[in-house]
Amino acid sequence: MEIYTWPGDRLKVHLSQQELSQYGIDPYNGLVNNDRAELFFSSLLWMVSNHFNIDQNAQLDAEINEGEEGTIYLIISFFDKEGSKMNVLNETKKSDFMVLFRFSRKEDLLALAERAVHHNIKGGMLIEWPPYYYLYFTFYQSKQPDFLLPLLEEYGEKAYVDPVIVRKKGKILKTESALQSLASSKL
Repeated sequence: MEIYTWPGDRLKVHLSQQELSQYGIDPYNGLVNNDRAELFFSSLLWMVSNHFNIDQNAQLDAEINEGEEGTIYLIISFFDKEGSKMNVLNETKKSDFMVLFRFSRKEDLLALAERAVHHNIKGGMLIEWPPYYYLYFTFYQSKQPDFLLPLLEEYGEKAYVDPVIVRKKGKILKTESALQSLASSKL
């Protein structure tokens, strides 16, 4: 499962046919197993509420679409108790001294690390909190090149969740020099 923000107020969730079957959903014949499908959407809402600061009492609306190579993707919108559409990019506290980015695929992290080496970009803390990998940078110790943010945006997306929560709930894979370790394939 891969989850990405989709223009501001929605999420795009990529699922393989195998994952859909596992969750009791058949895109051609509807719900095959209501209990498993309900469990899937409950766990999806729980996961999103953690990673995107969405209220756990939110309602979701999912549109199922067929993607390439046998994949399915869901476009998910969230609604509050009054039925108003919610924004998934809920900004937490801003800081000029740190940045947190999330990545759905490890391949994107490795590609980022390879490019970062060529631009002498170093550092970062790597955290795994399924279904994402997070890279966390603090800038108070050393100033990173100006193109760090555009490079991060090319491979991942800015995370709007408190880094303290990510560090607490996730597994820290590398406390420092994460980009160097990824580039040298030591993770």
